[in-house]
Amino acid sequence: MIMYDNMKFYGRGTQPDEKGRIPLFWSGSGFEFDTDADEAYMTVVSDFNTHEMWFAIWLDGVCISRRMASKGRERVCLFRGKMESRSTRVRVTKETQ
Repeated sequence: MIMYDNMKFYGRGTQPDEKGRIPLFWSGSGFEFDTDADEAYMTVVSDFNTHEMWFAIWLDGVCISRRMASKGRERVCLFRGKMESRSTRVRVTKETQ
């Protein structure tokens, strides 16, 4: 399911393309949204020869994960198992080494 109604995009060229994908070419680019869901996932597609792509996941202003994207396509859990019914602010930013 793709939803963009309450998303903010950061960086140059980070608007969704015609297929709904969000290209994150530059360090610091990313997206942010509020949700009251119990869990959220994203699909990451990464292709590199020299420098790996790194990204950080932030929940309510706290960095909970910083990791390297595997080469190819992978499904990444942003969070899951949230028991509270309050809204959570999720932010994903691309980082480089």
